[in-house]
Amino acid sequence: MTIFTKIASKDNRLDYKDRQNYANDLGCDAYIEFHYNGKEIDRPGILDNPATILVADNSSYRTRDMASALLDKACSRLGLVNGGVKVLRPSEAGYWNTYYASGNSMLLELLWVSDQEQAAMAADLSVQLVLADCIREMCEEYEVTDCALSLGHKFKATDVNDKGAPVFGQDYSEIAEADLAEELMDLLLDITEPEAAEPEAIIAAIEGLLNVLKKTLGI
Repeated sequence: MTIFTKIASKDNRLDYKDRQNYANDLGCDAYIEFHYNGKEIDRPGILDNPATILVADNSSYRTRDMASALLDKACSRLGLVNGGVKVLRPSEAGYWNTYYASGNSMLLELLWVSDQEQAAMAADLSVQLVLADCIREMCEEYEVTDCALSLGHKFKATDVNDKGAPVFGQDYSEIAEADLAEELMDLLLDITEPEAAEPEAIIAAIEGLLNVLKKTLGI
């Protein structure tokens, strides 16, 4: 069973390099950073915005296989377009977010919050449950023992007001990319460590699973 550990919080702010070094010190054999994607001018339609996972050019073939497996799971279950695993170079955004982690490290960009349809999906508990379960399954299949979880943009020591990309139709001060990504990350922690979850979170998770079953069975 994989143990998931949240790296950085409002009470323990760390920049990206420090988070990775902290995960290394803990001996984590995987490092996942949660983001959603966005662009200033977006066209409607899910086909325009494929799901991707970013890895640095120092990543192993195993890391890339893990990322590809996660993408396959998420895209097949949610009907997303698979944009593949993108190998970043030092000049590209996101490169240093995973470069320093010694474990299998990846940056998730599974949904686009600038896309109206995908923004709604990112806020949907049933979708969050599917994504969380895909991450859990991937880690179990690749025998990850300890996985560090990092929330993109939020909880940095510098630029404390950063929350990532705006969400379609939403006030940035109220909800942004990092807020929705945090919901997914915390849900993953809840379903893998239910004894530590708040009762309200457990009830919400059960309701979300029921919604997924209803959709699957056409009820």
